Amino acid sequence: MLPDPGQPLLVARVSWPGRAARTEFEQWLFGQVRQRRTHRGGFDPAPLPSGLLAALREGAARYGTVLRIVADDGRRAVLAAAVAEAERAQRLDGERARELAEWAPAPGSSRTDGVPPDSYPARAEHTDPDFPGRDYAHGHGWGLPPLSTAAWPRSAGVAALLTTAQDRPADWVNAGQGLQRILLTAAAFGAAAALHTQPLEFGRLRESIRTRLSDGAYPQLVLRFGTVIQAEASIRRPPADVLSASGSAIAAPARVEGPAPGICQRAFAAAVPIASTCGWAGRQLNLRAWPEARTPGQRFIGRAALRLLRWPSRGSPCQPGVNR
Repeated sequence: MLPDPGQPLLVARVSWPGRAARTEFEQWLFGQVRQRRTHRGGFDPAPLPSGLLAALREGAARYGTVLRIVADDGRRAVLAAAVAEAERAQRLDGERARELAEWAPAPGSSRTDGVPPDSYPARAEHTDPDFPGRDYAHGHGWGLPPLSTAAWPRSAGVAALLTTAQDRPADWVNAGQGLQRILLTAAAFGAAAALHTQPLEFGRLRESIRTRLSDGAYPQLVLRFGTVIQAEASIRRPPADVLSASGSAIAAPARVEGPAPGICQRAFAAAVPIASTCGWAGRQLNLRAWPEARTPGQRFIGRAALRLLRWPSRGSPCQPGVNR
């Protein structure tokens, strides 16, 4: 991890001479890589599956991070207000609005990245308390119609903060690994996850969350968990877009390039695990963050979710991609 101080965006060098037997739980998580998607909106009133929150906290702890459930109504309201304040400020920022528009292709687009219209609601789904999402439709009327007949405002779900004890690059990498585990575990349990980074992109709001809601720990991501109908799976980039392999082992390392700039809080959970199933075992990969991310932490959180797990050598789709 972070092997070269002269290359601050080189997150890790990973090599593996062979394969280890996968566990049943790892196989279970692997089945969610191509299906998991980010939810953008409110949730149904149904409770979360039994045991899910404990499994999510345990998964975060494996990487030295803490998933803090914000259960108190007053604290949830404070967190929602911070998200709303940051979202209002970002919508007034022309540069951010243009970047967001670039990552929201029109219906019928053949793009294999970005945020397609079938991954966000056609109109804002207000929750109680209200955690506003990003405006991907930009007034075009794109997006999905309501998938639920539940009363409005919809449930905000279970709110949480992913935190680290310190705020160094190594902590950002750990947060990315913890996030990847959290998202795939939630999907495996049949739950959906919504992500918010807006207030963490403003130093004042992030510090307020740190001191008021996370007991002095550094917040790396705001999440919400709930149950909802999700009719579509995420789009995925083809392998050639995210992986390349050298002709020789170790001596000439392959490079995993960072994705294009933009909505960079998403988790990139597939590429390195699947690299080992697609004939690249025994070679070295360089995992790189990308400099265009909004905050230093975001440069590493998404990229660090490209982590090496022990997947089976047969029967696995060689289809790494981007969970957007």
